[in-house]
Amino acid sequence: MKTAALTAAALAALTLPAFAQSTTMDGEMGADAPMPGADVAVMEQMDADADDFVTLAEVQAVFPEVQAEVFDEADVDADGLLNADEVVIAQADGLLPEEPADDSTDRG
Repeated sequence: MKTAALTAAALAALTLPAFAQSTTMDGEMGADAPMPGADVAVMEQMDADADDFVTLAEVQAVFPEVQAEVFDEADVDADGLLNADEVVIAQADGLLPEEPADDSTDRG
């Protein structure tokens, strides 16, 4: 009985990372793929250097009202950058605006 329980626990631990990956609209799996519903327009607007990540400075260039504490809360993996998944989650949680900033406004 103990062996069966240990085997089940080991299998669960080995398969868990597969469930943590996000899925794209076409069903492709990958940690770097944006979640379904990702607001591509907002991400592209913030990602000034087009590296698929946004820094606090890039976010604040588009949304100056976003404070460092809010950015840090949105940065789930604490790497100092937001990826597309983190942006979507932050938007859903109300931490980041869901609409692109008005391009007619001079932010520079």
